[in-house]
Amino acid sequence: MAALNNNQNAADILKEMQELSAQRKAIDNSSQKLLETYIELQNAYTMNDGCVVPRMLTLKEAVEISGISYEALRRLCFQKKIVHTRIGSKVFINAPKFVDYLNRTNTEDVRK
Repeated sequence: MAALNNNQNAADILKEMQELSAQRKAIDNSSQKLLETYIELQNAYTMNDGCVVPRMLTLKEAVEISGISYEALRRLCFQKKIVHTRIGSKVFINAPKFVDYLNRTNTEDVRK
């Protein structure tokens, strides 16, 4: 009976270790994706005349990246807290400035 319990305990431990390993891989993949997104957002386009054009995000892209709600992002744009450009009814957020904003703002400021 004791041998059966030891085998069960070993099997449970092995299963838990496999689950933890899978979770770690998922976290590593997620971290890599966030790093790649951050690098992409920092990239800008350089025109032939040397003018640098920053990467622009739609509100939907900014929602996906930041996790901030669509309405909160619109409000921040209209309050002029986020650097953005309006083209017709579309709002485009300056990605590098948005990253800077997120890095220097605490979550309480975003909720207001």
